[in-house]
Amino acid sequence: MVENILCSVHTGNKKTEQVFLSLGYNPMPFSEEQVTVGVNAVIGVAGTVYIWWENAPMTKETQEAQEAQVYLEELKKRKK
Repeated sequence: MVENILCSVHTGNKKTEQVFLSLGYNPMPFSEEQVTVGVNAVIGVAGTVYIWWENAPMTKETQEAQEAQVYLEELKKRKK
């Protein structure tokens, strides 16, 4: 499903770019290096937010679950 959405977005982007070029407009007034830096920045920020979201106990329930997990890990270490 995600592949279909990405393919559709890519195709739509290319078609829009062709229309702008045929009308005499520059659809991408950025250099390739600027685009690469921007894409890498977005990926970096998205990855950081995802990791933070997955590992941060934000609600009382997740804090309790994390405490229970730590307790269970301590019990496992004691048994060894």
